Amino acid sequence: MPVTTNYANIAYIDSVREELRGMALWKIIELLLEQLSITPHAQYQAVLLEELANVCAFEYARAQADFRRYMMDGYCCRMVPYRVMDGFVNLTIVRDQ
Repeated sequence: MPVTTNYANIAYIDSVREELRGMALWKIIELLLEQLSITPHAQYQAVLLEELANVCAFEYARAQADFRRYMMDGYCCRMVPYRVMDGFVNLTIVRDQ
C-alpha cells in the first residue's frame, strides 16, 4: 500500500481514536473504584465489581490488540545506528533473532 496523505490521515485519526478510547476506559475504571470505596451496600458493591471486571476485561483485550499491532508493524525490531548521507537519514531495521 503506498503511503499517501489519505492513508496518513486515516492512520492519524485511528491512533487518536485509540488513545481517546484508552483514556475513557481508564476514567471509567477510576470512577468505578471511587464509587466502590464510598458505597456501603453489599448489593451495590457486587454490581460495581461486576462492571469493573467487565471494563478491565475490555481494556485487557484492547491492550492485547495494540500489542499485536505493534509486533506486526515491526516495533519488535531494533534500530541499527543510522548514517546521514546527502542530507537524507537512512535507517536500517534488523529483526531480532
